[in-house]
Amino acid sequence: PHDPMWRDALRATAAHNTLSIDHRNACEIREDGSLARRVRMVDPVREETKENCLLESSHDGYAQLNGITHRRRLFLTGQGHDLRGEDTLGASGDVTKPHEIAVRFHIHPRVNVSLIQDGEAALLRLRSGVGWRFSFSGGSLALEDSIYLGEGAEPRKTKQLVIYGDMVQHSAQIKWALQREGLKD
Repeated sequence: PHDPMWRDALRATAAHNTLSIDHRNACEIREDGSLARRVRMVDPVREETKENCLLESSHDGYAQLNGITHRRRLFLTGQGHDLRGEDTLGASGDVTKPHEIAVRFHIHPRVNVSLIQDGEAALLRLRSGVGWRFSFSGGSLALEDSIYLGEGAEPRKTKQLVIYGDMVQHSAQIKWALQREGLKD
């Protein structure tokens, strides 16, 4: 987008499919658009076989604020019908106050999404009729409004799934999965 407001908003951690702590960005963005506090350590690992792929990465973007490191593990089956994620937070010392965690998943506007099982899961339906089930553990699930800016400069309304949780001890973990519906093993 050409509008500076949208450019700045898209740089925020909450605009991405990732975890944020206490509604803060993993990197501090100054008013002039430059970065002040930034990630200093990123540790990526990739393991791949014919049957599956495991990606693991961690960063210390929140370490300067509260001593917390974020690690994400992604596991994808070879057929691409089962994606599992694990977001883990670890503190270098004692946690002196609870921290609010939000793990966001922005949904494309052409995908219909609804909460099912009293908010314990979500169903995503493509226009083709293919369905995907989103499940999770370690928090509570919400369906919220979002904006899509992937095609052209005009924002489009869409939705996002957000897993909310709290970090009250030296570590916290949220697990989630996105699995295609209707497939038999």
